[in-house]
Amino acid sequence: MPKITKLTRQKHNENRVSVFVDDEYAFSILDELIIEYGISLNMDVSLLPLDKIKEEDDYKYCLSVAFKHFSASDKSEKQMRDFLHKKGFSEDSVEKVILRLKELNYIDDRAFARTFVEHSKKSGKRALIYKLQSKGISQEDIDLALENESDEIQEEKALDLAKKQLPKYAKLNDFEKKQKLNAFLIRHGFTWDIVSTVIEKLIKED
Repeated sequence: MPKITKLTRQKHNENRVSVFVDDEYAFSILDELIIEYGISLNMDVSLLPLDKIKEEDDYKYCLSVAFKHFSASDKSEKQMRDFLHKKGFSEDSVEKVILRLKELNYIDDRAFARTFVEHSKKSGKRALIYKLQSKGISQEDIDLALENESDEIQEEKALDLAKKQLPKYAKLNDFEKKQKLNAFLIRHGFTWDIVSTVIEKLIKED
């Protein structure tokens, strides 16, 4: 009968243990599951509910990786799901983790979209919509996040960006300055109306 002959804590992940059966590597699991299932040396591995253990391990490890991924910045549901799939976790584990994260309010696309807009000081509405869509945010949540993004606020953002950019065009004539500023602000996602208003103000001041 196959026996567990070695249990080794992994060097690059101290919370995981490599399990060797008959002196050959068999699988790795979280150390808490070693304790929970009483896994020990010389145990007959055929007596363990391996499918259940591996399923539970995949979910718990997936959840821990998800929590760690939040340490850098907030994530949308799509961003987190894509990240976990790329890490190789099972579809079942990923969906369970997403559900758990929602229950704990770690994932809230509506709040995510609102915060994203509030902190995007260099993006026009067109750019904001595109970026939020790429993160999997629904159109309803995008619309709600942009409710307070008035033309006045957009104009302030565009004007602030353009003022910082204008010194780079000091040697150009007015026509060339307008062209450069126009292209610059359009690239940042501002609408034609906002761009035109801001450029006219700047050129007059300049």
